Amino acid sequence: MSKNFTTIVVCDTEYETGGGEFNLRPGDLPVPLCLVAHILNENLNHIRTVKLWREQLLTSKHPPFDIGPNTLFVAYSAQAE
Repeated sequence: MSKNFTTIVVCDTEYETGGGEFNLRPGDLPVPLCLVAHILNENLNHIRTVKLWREQLLTSKHPPFDIGPNTLFVAYSAQAE
């Protein structure tokens, strides 16, 4: 069964896992540093780029891109994103 995606999100994040501003210890959840996502259409044409820093990510109530059923999310290490 083929799925037609109308939006493709190619995403990468950087995050802290120890020490840093939040003085993280082993076992603590990672704290995001930044996110960059390229939003593409179904033909892989660039629509826009999203760049967010920690403060914006921690205060955001919603993802900065569509996450509906017609969106394909692509990441190198998706469990981190």
